[in-house]
Amino acid sequence: IRGEGADVIYKQRNAAANICYELGEYQNEQRAYEKAMTFYNEALKQDETHDKSMLALAKLYLRKGELEGCEHQCNALLRVDPTNEEAMMMLADLMFRKNKYDDAIYHFEQLLEKKPNNYEALVQFVQLLRRAGRLYDCP
Repeated sequence: IRGEGADVIYKQRNAAANICYELGEYQNEQRAYEKAMTFYNEALKQDETHDKSMLALAKLYLRKGELEGCEHQCNALLRVDPTNEEAMMMLADLMFRKNKYDDAIYHFEQLLEKKPNNYEALVQFVQLLRRAGRLYDCP
């Protein structure tokens, strides 16, 4: 009976997280970014592994220019879902913007290893290698 009760609670919390996420999406569409962030954070309080909310929050942080918050959300999302391509791409782009070329190269290599036909990532990777003076590392 305890196992069933925990399962019901998990489903309810997940449903609450989905509702908060949808409300955040609505606020985001209305360009009420602070309200959207509040709803995404509430979704994460309900379900700390809610990947859609993590990604949406990372995008909002990036839009606001808060690179540290974006990086934190991307890392948290990759801990929950190590195969999330969008988070990998965003994190690689962040490292590129911060002039942390070795970290950016690592993230692009991880992404391209998992999905070699991601041409957008390949283009950015080649541009990064060119800027870092490491075109000889080009795949």
